[in-house]
Amino acid sequence: MSNASELDALIAQYEHEERWNRLVEALEEKADSLFDPSERAKVFLRVADVCRDRLDLDAMVVNALNRAQAADPTNRQVLDRLEVEYTRMARWADVVAVLKKKCALPDALPTYRSPGRQTDLEAYLKLAEIFWDRFSHYGEAMNALREVLAVDPNNAEAQRLRAKIEGKR
Repeated sequence: MSNASELDALIAQYEHEERWNRLVEALEEKADSLFDPSERAKVFLRVADVCRDRLDLDAMVVNALNRAQAADPTNRQVLDRLEVEYTRMARWADVVAVLKKKCALPDALPTYRSPGRQTDLEAYLKLAEIFWDRFSHYGEAMNALREVLAVDPNNAEAQRLRAKIEGKR
């Protein structure tokens, strides 16, 4: 389709008519036509919503979210959604991969007292817990906890996890 406004009209029509497969195709075409990474990611998030809410197709949800992440690799909303989907599906290796991406973001481990600190440390805490509970990997779990404790030595959750891990080692 050559005209963006024609494509938007078609998207609206498919949504109104509840033609979900056609809507997904039209949304994907729209995303592929966009140059702005953030806008592409938004459209792929919408594709993921349709695939989850209307088509109930987990594989297509994950595919759309992965395309959103490829379009905008530092988009926290996309990474959060991938984490939720992989956790729901118990795909722990994929959850770890997403959490590592979140931890690698430029602002993932800000200095103590930074406004976003608790959210950022949460990814490291989740990594520690998954490495220990799902994979029994002491070294990786402790590495994640060290990152938290370096920023917040009194973090109660990190202290609890460290005691749990060291107590069962």
